[in-house]
Amino acid sequence: DSSSTQAPVRQITDSSVAAVETAPVVTAPTVTETPAVQGKSLVVSATAYSRHEAGLSNFTATGIDLSINPMVIAVDPSVIPLGSLVSVPGYGIAIAGDTGGAIIGNKIDLHMEDLNAALAFGRQTLTITILQ
Repeated sequence: DSSSTQAPVRQITDSSVAAVETAPVVTAPTVTETPAVQGKSLVVSATAYSRHEAGLSNFTATGIDLSINPMVIAVDPSVIPLGSLVSVPGYGIAIAGDTGGAIIGNKIDLHMEDLNAALAFGRQTLTITILQ
């Protein structure tokens, strides 16, 4: 009689513990992965530039003032439409608001306020997400 009493108690305890532990684990990745689902992923070759480099101005090809909005990337508009919001790993969400003579195909150029950081960035292969 005691064994039949213990079995249901264990099942109830196990299932309630499982439910409590499972809920946060399932919820967290769903929130994290949402932006990727909402956009188009693209593998690009990324370089960086700064408005502080010699010969560059504060204004992009689309008229964005980089001193006010520094989170801008230069793109090939036939690959990434100008005005698109783009999520760039390690950089953040930026607007596709500039173009460049060397930015052709799957290449982007990240604007960085810090000239030394831009120079140190080099060329990196990144998977970006074009957000809708």
